[in-house]
Amino acid sequence: MLVCILFFHILLAKYPQICASVMKNLRLIPDTHRQQKVIRIAFAFDKEVVALVKAQKSARWSQSLRSWYFYEKEFRLNPFYQKLKGHVFIDYSQLKEHPTTVTFTTKRVTSEKAQSKPRLPQEFKEQLILKRYSQNTIKTYCSCFLTFMAHFKDQPINKIVKEDIQAFLLHLIQRKRISPSTQNQYINAIKFYYEKVLKRPKIGNIVNPLEAYYNNGDGTIFSKNGSIEPLNERDKENKHHKGVYTQ
Repeated sequence: MLVCILFFHILLAKYPQICASVMKNLRLIPDTHRQQKVIRIAFAFDKEVVALVKAQKSARWSQSLRSWYFYEKEFRLNPFYQKLKGHVFIDYSQLKEHPTTVTFTTKRVTSEKAQSKPRLPQEFKEQLILKRYSQNTIKTYCSCFLTFMAHFKDQPINKIVKEDIQAFLLHLIQRKRISPSTQNQYINAIKFYYEKVLKRPKIGNIVNPLEAYYNNGDGTIFSKNGSIEPLNERDKENKHHKGVYTQ
């Protein structure tokens, strides 16, 4: 019995057309249903095949089509093929004739998303390593600076000015509700890039991350006097923040 099963699988791999005449047939056909692109599943009525198709995630029955189908955007050929392999012969040749189907556009969509994601400047991480920063600090700085770059994705990062950085920090405070310590990490990462990597003059004080802001009760955060406040001398002497505010 085992030999017969093994022989059948070898035959299926080498001679799919012959096996198609022996096994139950199922065709995947691009179609339109209710103004949406779908993958229709065509096969002669068979209780076993119906049960197999019905068990697939996102499979739907259409009374008007008199057929089972998947929405094109939800259909994944490989998982479907693996689940039904050995039970039915699957003909998906018509999908190849329609390159607009989800089966063949997934990689392109993924690559477009990857292209829109900002890339960390190589010298940024190299300088962190050369200056012997800890692995945790390197990871934090890189994450913060990537978020900073994504915020200014339509603007050259090397042309960002201090006012832009202040607006970015206000965005993080008001919209993302970041803590003072997290704000401090963002400031450190941003200052490191412009001062240590680009070798520009020191930015100096940007904002006071510990005392400048408070919540007015309705979710809006302001500085104590309604504007961004510089650090006072006591803050500059705070060892914990020395790396950020050294003049």
